[in-house]
Amino acid sequence: MLPDLPPASADVSGAWPRLERFLAAHLPALLADLAPGASEADLDALAKKTGLDLPASTRAFYRAHDGQRGAASGLFLGMEFLSTSAAGEEWGRWTSLLKDDPTLAQEIVVTAQPEGAVQAVYAVPGWIPIASDGAGNHLAVDLAPGPKGTAGQVISFGTDEATRYVLAPSPLHLIAWCADALEAGTAIVAPEPDAPGGQRLRLRDTDHFLDALPGLIGTP
Repeated sequence: MLPDLPPASADVSGAWPRLERFLAAHLPALLADLAPGASEADLDALAKKTGLDLPASTRAFYRAHDGQRGAASGLFLGMEFLSTSAAGEEWGRWTSLLKDDPTLAQEIVVTAQPEGAVQAVYAVPGWIPIASDGAGNHLAVDLAPGPKGTAGQVISFGTDEATRYVLAPSPLHLIAWCADALEAGTAIVAPEPDAPGGQRLRLRDTDHFLDALPGLIGTP
């Protein structure tokens, strides 16, 4: 069984060190692939590009590591951790798509879970991707939440995803959940011949992280 997502009140100050210790012991290639922390200039550049104020929790998340270098499998159980620069580029692609065809935001029918916590739309400029599966699907910091949500929460969205889920109150809470899952053995280091280094992180019973969300969050 997957661990519960940590509540907003959880102390996640030690989330990154916990995950780093696990990687050092079990997948050092992925630990080495994590870039040094983002500078204030990097964070300010992302805020300027998107026109969005980055919450303190998002800034703290990126101060530990500014994404991956690209020489190992994805940190988020197969999904690549995007640098501030790559996050800005992905945000730009989605924003350009919405600008070119504004009807996409409403005409493509999606649902949201929990209802009211995240906007049930295809995409909005207030979502900053922080992870990617390489096929148009993301984890994102949500700076335009629904009436029952909170700015800075982590959500899922993408071209193949019919439901927008709220995963965690902040990116640091998501890091804590990943550490919980790996320490509990519900997420594992698995052989993957096509992955750099021949190994990757994945959930024990689900190949793609996003496929596990209905069971983790609950179905609409």
